[in-house]
Amino acid sequence: MEDDRGWIRTLMDEAENERMHLMTFIEVPADRLRALHVISAQWLFYMFFFGLYIVGRRPRTVSWAISRKKR
Repeated sequence: MEDDRGWIRTLMDEAENERMHLMTFIEVPADRLRALHVISAQWLFYMFFFGLYIVGRRPRTVSWAISRKKR
């Protein structure tokens, strides 16, 4: 066996942190209103980043279509 220089304590703290997050998110949607809030927030987050993805792709797609039209 070798000394891990305290690495196991770091990993155990991280595991405890993850358990606390899990228990928090299990308790959050305890009723329908809170569940609706969680789902709505996730949907808005997804739509925001999907919109950024589409806006980021648009100039490349438009320039490709324009250059194809000129040929």
